[in-house]
Amino acid sequence: MENPELLIKNGKIVTPLGIVDGDMLLEDGRIAAISKTGILHSDHVLDVTGKYVLPGVIDPHTELGPDGLPSTLAKNLRSETPSMVLGGVTSFFTHFRGQRPYGEVLHETVDAVEGNSLCNVGLHVVMKMDEHLDEMEMMARNYGVTDFKFYPGPRSELFPGGWGVDDGFVFRGFAKISSLGHPCIALAHCENWVLIAALKAVLKAQGQNGQLAWCESRPNISEEETVVRMVLFAKRTGCPLYIPHITTAEAVKAIEAARKEGYDIIGETMPHFLTFNKYDKLDPVGKHFPPLRSPEDVADVWRALNTGTLSTIGSDHLPDQWRANIPPPDDIWKGRGANYAGAGTILPVMLTEGLAKGRISIERLVEVCCTNPAKAFGAFPRKGALLPGSDADMVIVDLHREVVMRPEALNIPTDYIRFEGMRCMGWPVMTMVGGQMVMEEGNIVEGPGVGAYLSRSVNGSSKHEGPRCS
Repeated sequence: MENPELLIKNGKIVTPLGIVDGDMLLEDGRIAAISKTGILHSDHVLDVTGKYVLPGVIDPHTELGPDGLPSTLAKNLRSETPSMVLGGVTSFFTHFRGQRPYGEVLHETVDAVEGNSLCNVGLHVVMKMDEHLDEMEMMARNYGVTDFKFYPGPRSELFPGGWGVDDGFVFRGFAKISSLGHPCIALAHCENWVLIAALKAVLKAQGQNGQLAWCESRPNISEEETVVRMVLFAKRTGCPLYIPHITTAEAVKAIEAARKEGYDIIGETMPHFLTFNKYDKLDPVGKHFPPLRSPEDVADVWRALNTGTLSTIGSDHLPDQWRANIPPPDDIWKGRGANYAGAGTILPVMLTEGLAKGRISIERLVEVCCTNPAKAFGAFPRKGALLPGSDADMVIVDLHREVVMRPEALNIPTDYIRFEGMRCMGWPVMTMVGGQMVMEEGNIVEGPGVGAYLSRSVNGSSKHEGPRCS
């Protein structure tokens, strides 16, 4: 049950202005005040002595709407969001893809979110048809959908699922997004599928079928070429661009150059690309899209995350069972890739691989896991920061708690997670959404329906000067 007022006492509160050793007052689902200890008062008190209070994690990259059916999204929200709040996620954006006009299903889709999720949910709609381009303004104005995803590639069987769209379609879409104004933004999956198909055929003919062969079939140039092309399209059309799952030093360099020129280009990476490299013995779990890269690439991605060239961390969370579809040990080309049911792993992995190993500060961790996703997709400062007036979405973390990563530790309804067996240093112990406690000490204490649909407002023809997040 929601408390109209709650005082969180004695926390280490990570705000955009620094860490405050003190208290935070919540009223009616929002943050009313933050102060040093002893100034604020309430009849309802939660003492979190010794623990860090962070904004709730915002996962910018999930796949809970794979078929464009509101009923599928509703089912996945009920099955997946408990694991998310156990990992400190309070909001996420999910790809919603359909082979028909979105105007036919968006009203029902919003209803599906409101009644079935423990987290707040925003939509990235996947652009496939001319009708989708025609609907962009309607989706932005009527439903607060401001993020539009493209899969540049051949309109043929070379592109998995038939989601490839040609460059002309992408360019027209970018131009339309530019005309809609802030915070509308394009997203583009950056791999060259024609090159991948050619290299895959060569490697298969040579009898190469292990993890390294998979990585060699999708070389760095596959990502670099598409990133450079999409950045050029964004420059010429004036379209803000979000590039997910960056893995290579070459792509980092292209994004860095565009941002220095003042273009609104945002790069995302993922925990597994910061944790593993292509030489780690992960067969066949090491089958990823895009693939794992060299240790040198991993180091460069970490550098880019700290310098602001890369701005966000996503999971690519896909609700699925994996072991039934596992590639056989002697043929990496068959079967499915590694399961991505990992939104709830973002914070534990970043605390372990990043903070505990001295690769990232707690302040920068909050920026890339919480603040920047909100800025990227038009939800800041309502989401993504602990500030007076912001929604009371937060996670309370015990940096001294050690937990071994298992599916059951995060109540993940799948048979495998990529970080299984990792000894995590630091763990979320409480999660609040809109001022309501939804997770406490590993227990879900609220039912579905706490989360809200994240509608964003379009500012007409206004443009954001320079990159919108660091």
